[in-house]
Amino acid sequence: MKTSVILTIIGAIAANVSATCDIEKKLGYPCCSNKNGKVVYKDENGNWGVEHHQWCIFSDNTDETKCWSNELGYPCCKSTTEIVFTDDRGNWGVEDKKWCGVIVDETKPVEEVKNVWTSNNVNPFAESELYVDPNYQQELDNLSSTIKDPTVIEKVEKMKQYSTGIWLDSIQSVNELLESNLDNAYAQQVESGKNVLTTFVLYNLPGRDCHAITTNGELLAKDSDLERYKHEYIDVIEEIIKKHNNQPIAFVVEPTSLPSIATFKKSTPACADTEKYYLEGHSYLIKKLGVLPNVFLYLDVGHAFWLGWDDLREETAKLYAKVIQSGAPGIVRGFADNISNYVPWDDANLTNGPNTEYNPYPDSKRYIESLRKDFVSVGIKNVNFISDTSLTTINNGSSPVEDWCYNAPLGIGARPQANPVSDMSYLDAFVWIKPFYGDKPYDSLCLEERLNTKRLFEKSVKNANPPL
Repeated sequence: MKTSVILTIIGAIAANVSATCDIEKKLGYPCCSNKNGKVVYKDENGNWGVEHHQWCIFSDNTDETKCWSNELGYPCCKSTTEIVFTDDRGNWGVEDKKWCGVIVDETKPVEEVKNVWTSNNVNPFAESELYVDPNYQQELDNLSSTIKDPTVIEKVEKMKQYSTGIWLDSIQSVNELLESNLDNAYAQQVESGKNVLTTFVLYNLPGRDCHAITTNGELLAKDSDLERYKHEYIDVIEEIIKKHNNQPIAFVVEPTSLPSIATFKKSTPACADTEKYYLEGHSYLIKKLGVLPNVFLYLDVGHAFWLGWDDLREETAKLYAKVIQSGAPGIVRGFADNISNYVPWDDANLTNGPNTEYNPYPDSKRYIESLRKDFVSVGIKNVNFISDTSLTTINNGSSPVEDWCYNAPLGIGARPQANPVSDMSYLDAFVWIKPFYGDKPYDSLCLEERLNTKRLFEKSVKNANPPL
């Protein structure tokens, strides 16, 4: 084998591999490559899990009696069946940067699951259980470990049962988080016999957060990075989702992007520079992901203290209509409000006055009601909403309702729930997209003491409304 071939092949080896073992030949299923994966089912053959949307069996044994490469001085592959080189002796793979012989599985591939979704014109939150991210649960455990009050610890434990958004904020995060969580959700779906909805956040547009200081992303506002966004980010997401076509998947689409174009294009040069990339990025992702029947897209619409004023919403509605039309034939299910923020859902004490900067719609409920009328008036067909209620402002009559620096007292908000308001049929769900963090504040304007996540978290748990 030529050295150049070896180096090229080893350098290009994919991380996503399936396993092989002695029992694979007998049963026709691969071994689970993740030895710490979830056991979904047990029988006389052993423990079963789900990887890459198919059954796998937990085992780390290779049938050495069938290992043809032993006599050549090479072991057989134990954790991969990926063939990277073939010669007259057989098929070769690579493990730990060393050659190994691949035992070819001649059994038929596992049959695809038949119950694929056929329509994304439904409320996915009402049709499904909600997937709970184990990384979120671990994060809660880490924060809880610093708390001494047993009543607060008990409340944190209750929070672990609720679904949250999984943020795909880089190209690398897609490779690390998307399929692994979809596999976990599918295992939960198999175990429960019910649909399990996973919610992700797309957050990687070129020139991301053009009006912010601390939340810019890896891609710049330039043509080459737009191509990376399309082909290294959206295309990869599309490819993975197509393998999970019998699982409902919701996407919150690019928080802050379109609201920034609607409000800051004229005042912030960076937002003027990014407009082209925001619009083309949205068009591309809607065309790619919006045609998949198990995918539900919700475009970010900021929050009441961003677009609540009448003079902003008319042009905003026209912008969203243009974006949705540009993504045809892809379908947009609706819109996402209050992502990573803490505007209260319904607060009658908030009025159109100086404390709300004379905002006529100073809470999420009134904001969504008004925004729906604006969207319908410009011809948008699917005007449904989800609202991030993971954090809420506890109004004390003096603090600003919306404050980047956490001056206002905060609490954990309403729990995730489908169809939460009986007379708002267009409100698909309350969701938790980014619990207890809120937006990253402008670091040059905020005091360091206000950025203590653990302190803020404990207070927000105590102030939960409704109580935990």
